[in-house]
Amino acid sequence: MPKRLSTALQEPPVMWVIVFINCALFGLVWSKDPTISAQTLREYGAQFNPSIWAGEPYRLLLAGFLHGSLTHLVMNNLSLYFLGKLLEQLLGSRSFFILYILSLLAGSAASLFFMPPMAVSVGASGAIMGLAGALFALLLLDRRGRFLTARPFGRYLFFVMVLFYLVIGKIFPVINTSAHVGGFLMGCIFGIFFWSRIPGEKVPRWVGSALLLSSVVGLSVATLYGMNPKNTHAWHLYQGLEGYQKGNNQDAVRHLKLAIQQQSSKQALRYLGQLYFYTKQFRKSAEIYAQLLKKSPSDFGNWYYRIVSLHKSKQPKLAEQAYQKASAYLKKQAKSRSWLRSSRHHEQEMLWRWAHLLAAHQKEKQALLYYQQLLEQFSNNVSLHNEKAWLLLTATNPRYRNSALALRHARIATDRTENPPAGFLDTLATALFLNGRTKDAIHQAKRALRAPGAKEIMPHLRQQLQRFKAGLKKKASHPTTHKP
Repeated sequence: MPKRLSTALQEPPVMWVIVFINCALFGLVWSKDPTISAQTLREYGAQFNPSIWAGEPYRLLLAGFLHGSLTHLVMNNLSLYFLGKLLEQLLGSRSFFILYILSLLAGSAASLFFMPPMAVSVGASGAIMGLAGALFALLLLDRRGRFLTARPFGRYLFFVMVLFYLVIGKIFPVINTSAHVGGFLMGCIFGIFFWSRIPGEKVPRWVGSALLLSSVVGLSVATLYGMNPKNTHAWHLYQGLEGYQKGNNQDAVRHLKLAIQQQSSKQALRYLGQLYFYTKQFRKSAEIYAQLLKKSPSDFGNWYYRIVSLHKSKQPKLAEQAYQKASAYLKKQAKSRSWLRSSRHHEQEMLWRWAHLLAAHQKEKQALLYYQQLLEQFSNNVSLHNEKAWLLLTATNPRYRNSALALRHARIATDRTENPPAGFLDTLATALFLNGRTKDAIHQAKRALRAPGAKEIMPHLRQQLQRFKAGLKKKASHPTTHKP
């Protein structure tokens, strides 16, 4: 081994061991599933709170050494290298190891409380933010530069970067901000504790010890409480989602209502609204979507379901009012085009939203014209084919229903998609059923139950399958007779 490389590996040994573990586990997961799906990560120990509640606390530690992609692994290991090399040399290997593990566990514990119950979380970012937190505290305390020599610009740049990583979850919801914040706070506390050990500094030794001890005790208590969350918002939300996906509608409604009583989260409201909608309780679904729109007034998915629910529940005046409000939001968005999007992309998005809105408000002729206009420009867009097919199947005005044409569009959507989502297969199954091909419809409906995205619309998919099976029985009991 070259002398320089040998020296580099010996200087911060703990940091290099962690890098090796991260890479080894990534290789192990990748060898089983090159796509590194959420399900595979769960099997290898990712943080999935319901599994932790069921008695698998090791996930709180192991998840910090797993990664969801090569980019994720490289970025975290690079951050670990630059921060870890500096801090392990400054703190010593034993203190560095304690800092890393405490920060990792603090991030995982925070995720027990603030991460959505069905989310899967992996990565070393909580521990790395702990390293950043320790360095942050040391830079603030070491004003004289006795141990850390850094130019003012470098200090400010580091502080800005830390702030960015603490709020990045607001920009990219897929990032687990709770782990970042938990790890960072633990790192700051450890940094103060370490500084209190330096003779002659202003932070008394007992203050650092008391601060670290109280944080460790608090972390332990919070972790134990988070592992037994019965009757909390997260627990009721999880039970509600389980009922939603398994067809236990009464349990789902009860738990989702209890979750909303404790915390009126958009996720709980959305699933309750969907459940009411799919079980044809349209007045209730309209009320839930009204609450969602107060939280997200520009969400056109919520406008769509509210307007449809109002029409289905025979409230045309309220439906017209909702349509006018949604139209106003859409016109406003059309005028304020983002600089990140091309004019062509923006035009497509606006037309698409208008088509949705018009379809919801039973203006099917105009909606179909918009879909046709979009398909003339973007003929390879499979989602457009699927949505036009669904409108041709479900139009309230019989003049605009065309199951044969819908079947053509539905086939284009599924045939041109490598792994068709549940919504595409559901459209195809419905088209087949309305074209008299009931057995084929049942086959596609069963495929939809196993397809990506099935959990989101599971109540609807179950109802569809029951409908098709009932149609097959009816056909069997009334066979077509042929005259000689």
